[in-house]
Amino acid sequence: MENEDETLLRAIRVAMAEQASGGAAMEYLNAAKAARGGWRRFLRVWKGASGEPHVSFVCLQALQVAADRFSANPEPDAWPELRVLTLSWVRSHSVAGSLSQVPAFLRTKIAVIFALLLQSCFPQQWASPVSDLAAVVQDGSTARFALRSLMMLIEEVMVYSAGRKEAEVVRNSEVKRALKETGESARIVDLLLNILASAIKAQDDELLAIQVED
Repeated sequence: MENEDETLLRAIRVAMAEQASGGAAMEYLNAAKAARGGWRRFLRVWKGASGEPHVSFVCLQALQVAADRFSANPEPDAWPELRVLTLSWVRSHSVAGSLSQVPAFLRTKIAVIFALLLQSCFPQQWASPVSDLAAVVQDGSTARFALRSLMMLIEEVMVYSAGRKEAEVVRNSEVKRALKETGESARIVDLLLNILASAIKAQDDELLAIQVED
């Protein structure tokens, strides 16, 4: 008999095969995403799905949904687990020299999760997110990830959008004030300048093109 993670993996594969028609598999996935703590199942499946990029994408999408709702419905033990996921994932791929081989859509999903976790958890549960991000920058591939993450942060927190809910606007204002008060906003500028200066020096066209690409 298959366990719940195997059932989830099978549902993801079936849902991918019947994308146009929806169906019971998609309903199962939506229910798993909505369940409190359900994101942990997607996390476990994601960890074992490195050879299936589109399975990874579905799992990361579920983790993104979870990170997005933490500010309104916090799960206190969740944020450190997802924070470690974000940064340790980058470090492990950097050490293996494989980050550049990960599809761009997966790297972007991880960057979005980083931005949403900062939005939800900074500064009470995560005191130094930008400093932690800067610490993983070792080469061109990690610099590209860091730049994507900062761009997602700017998009999610810094840029005003008339479509945002009032609670999100209030939270973003709190985050921007805390970034300034803790010095993390200055670290954002420093990290951006360092990344771009390194890209220009190394003539890293892929890194310089990220702003246009995204």
